[in-house]
Amino acid sequence: MTRKGLRNIKNLSDSKKKAILDKRIASLCKRAEKLSILCDIEVGLIIYNSPVETNPFVWPSLTKATNIVTNYLRFTEVQREKKLVRHDVYLQEKVNDMEKNVRSKIEQMAEEMEMETLFNQLVKGKNINELDVRQIKGLRHSYCVVVFFVAIVVVVFIVIVVVVVVVVIFVVIIVVVVVVVVVVVAFVVVIAEVVVFAFVVVVIDGF
Repeated sequence: MTRKGLRNIKNLSDSKKKAILDKRIASLCKRAEKLSILCDIEVGLIIYNSPVETNPFVWPSLTKATNIVTNYLRFTEVQREKKLVRHDVYLQEKVNDMEKNVRSKIEQMAEEMEMETLFNQLVKGKNINELDVRQIKGLRHSYCVVVFFVAIVVVVFIVIVVVVVVVVIFVVIIVVVVVVVVVVVAFVVVIAEVVVFAFVVVVIDGF
């Protein structure tokens, strides 16, 4: 089964094969140019369309590609091997890293399940002296993790409570200020009405 994005071109005509090759070569040249700019290195491409072809495709130019190959051949075999990255070795390293990560996750899951089982056994009455050193360390680690998460939950709860209390106090202060303002305004209005009434009475008595 072919990989996604790849297709079998054995049954295509020569013109379609050439069109696909030209498109892929153009994409490869763009990637090579980006690699050269980003890493500040010399990159050259030499592509033979077939084993019998005498005029290969060369990028960025025949002169630059020839200089790159010549400079590379000047180094000894030991110097070439220092920074040489083989594709199969690179893939094997990636596979090893993935296997290591998967193995680590499986071991962690197995240890967590074992610690959970030990917790249940201790709750049911198993003597802690029957555990070995590794199991005791695992239980201690699990206990520390549980305590850590509980502490985080408690801290978050306290922060929420403090925020709610501050908001309530702020609202109460606003309500008190509004009530005081309303009372003062009402008092001023009453005083003003009394003064106006007294003034009217004095004016009427004058007449």
